[in-house]
Amino acid sequence: SGEELASLEKTGTSLYNFAFSHDGQILVSAAYSQNSDHSEITLWDVVNAAEILPESKIEGTTLAVSPIGETIATGGYDAPLRLMDFNGQVSLTLDEEPKPVIDLAFSPNGKILASATMDTSGEMGLNTTLKLWDTISGEILHTLEKNNGYNRITFSPDGTQLATATS
Repeated sequence: SGEELASLEKTGTSLYNFAFSHDGQILVSAAYSQNSDHSEITLWDVVNAAEILPESKIEGTTLAVSPIGETIATGGYDAPLRLMDFNGQVSLTLDEEPKPVIDLAFSPNGKILASATMDTSGEMGLNTTLKLWDTISGEILHTLEKNNGYNRITFSPDGTQLATATS
């Protein structure tokens, strides 16, 4: 109908990333907070248009929500790459070293996480790394590196292919 159902707003923040939970009941957002000068991840109850307060703070600048269960992948400039539940409890730390995470994507079955991260600047410009992670064991399944690299990543609906946008 084109009618606005709700407006989910948090004063003093600038939203730049968001995704629905697998059942559409929760919206997870990443926003820069002008009040605290860092990024924050917020969970929203879509039905009641209200913020959900997790037990622990969820940190990161980039996020992806698993298509199964209540798992969020987060990472960022000042936060390690982690898998956590909707209460903010870390279930798996994939990469301890905080580095700029450009994009994250879960496979349709939730068993693989693709991450595109910014590494050091090389002779040919910015280097980025694409990694495929096993979401149960945390094992790296595959790694690709590219100068001037990976900007966006997404899995095909059947999970057999991964598409990337490069510079």
